[in-house]
Amino acid sequence: MTRTLRLLPLAALLALLTGCATMYADALMYPERQPLPKGPADYGLEFEEVTFTSLDDVELKGWLIPGGDKVVIITHPGGFTRYGISARHQRGIIKFAKEDVEFLPTARQLHDAGYTVFMFDFRNHGESGESPNGGVTGVGLEEYRDVIAAVRWVRARPELAELPIGFVSFCQGANATIIALSKGREELEQQDIRCVLAVQPIGVDVFSYSVADEFNFPPRLLPQAEQICIARGGHALADMSPLPYAKDVFVPAMVVQAKSDPWTKLEHVQAIHDAMPGPKELLWLEGEMVRFDTYNYFGHTPGAMVEFLGEWMGEVEVEVEHEHEVEVEVEHEHEHEVEVEHEVEVEREVEETPE
Repeated sequence: MTRTLRLLPLAALLALLTGCATMYADALMYPERQPLPKGPADYGLEFEEVTFTSLDDVELKGWLIPGGDKVVIITHPGGFTRYGISARHQRGIIKFAKEDVEFLPTARQLHDAGYTVFMFDFRNHGESGESPNGGVTGVGLEEYRDVIAAVRWVRARPELAELPIGFVSFCQGANATIIALSKGREELEQQDIRCVLAVQPIGVDVFSYSVADEFNFPPRLLPQAEQICIARGGHALADMSPLPYAKDVFVPAMVVQAKSDPWTKLEHVQAIHDAMPGPKELLWLEGEMVRFDTYNYFGHTPGAMVEFLGEWMGEVEVEVEHEHEVEVEVEHEHEHEVEVEHEVEVEREVEETPE
């Protein structure tokens, strides 16, 4: 691309660069809406179609999958839906998903483990409505309002009102959940939220520069893209990050990250984990996994997820299916335990708050 830029006249070059920066700003601010090719019934799950309203009156759509006497709320990444993402329905110039990501297998694992599951589309995604700021996303900075509204909806249902709540949250969904626990702390501390499993939380600045490297996008255009975002009512790249809010996570947390993910920096994920007060765990997934592989991981390898939720939400009797063999290394102070679970090596660090 650099050689091509050298051959262009100055005016054409400036127009091309501005166009590229605008394209990236648009992709950040206005993620394309994905369809929902499947529903819970395709996995043999009974469910209820749900409509509720966010804190700023955005209509949100979701599924309630009745199960046991504990509730898990699943929140999805940016550009996805509560279903996940369909690779063949991507319309952008850059197609991030090589294969489909589906969250319903994870929902089924949770259901089979004795949980009621609530999953919904964020504002500006899937079947949910457009936000009042013209449909601008915040990669958590706007969407945290939807997380708080989801908790309120659960508490308004008589059969769910007294049940403990946990989160399984992915990327933007993890950001939004972490930010909600900070900005909505006074309210949410009263709602019996037991824990959060945060899969690949990320700051948009870290993501943007990492993706630029991966797709040969000139990183010097990112400041211009950022200014376009701000001028249109969006946020600075560095502001769209869970890191400043992680210190306020008042429930036990597990952070999950694929070590081979090219779209992040591992030290950034480590910093998010380290900022959390604890108790907390950091689950590193080894092996050749791209970012989206991690989103499917718990759908076929639920052991660590079920164990973590069971520890903080109450143990459940469950026979886990569809497990493959994997070496799991658990680090807890000076103790080491090795189990067999799946074909990816997993490194797990456990840290508890000192008494």
